[in-house]
Amino acid sequence: MINDIYSFIDANTSLSGGTNLFKARLSDKPDNQVVIYATGGIEPDRYLPTADPTFQLYVRNLSYANGWDICEELVQLLHQRTNEELVVGGNYYYYIFLMNEPQHIGRDDKGRHEFSINFICKVQR
Repeated sequence: MINDIYSFIDANTSLSGGTNLFKARLSDKPDNQVVIYATGGIEPDRYLPTADPTFQLYVRNLSYANGWDICEELVQLLHQRTNEELVVGGNYYYYIFLMNEPQHIGRDDKGRHEFSINFICKVQR
């Protein structure tokens, strides 16, 4: 799932994989970056071939306003996506929904603003 989300964001936003978009790896540089984390999920249906994974988008930016704009762009891109493959040959997504609105979670030790956005999805196994 994380590979699908990563590729979809890379292809549909100004974020660039390996430059300011990363999978499960927060680094000190660059100052402005987005990291995608798999965060588990809820109990899968016992009778249907589906999974209900969750993921977090961590946004860090020197500017509060720019960080917030990135959060809004990501929400617009991902929230309420239904019945599609995000990338060719990837998982089939019945839905992707926000679990909470983007949250400013403070500043790191270098004064950079940090935001968190959490999503849940249903995917075909």
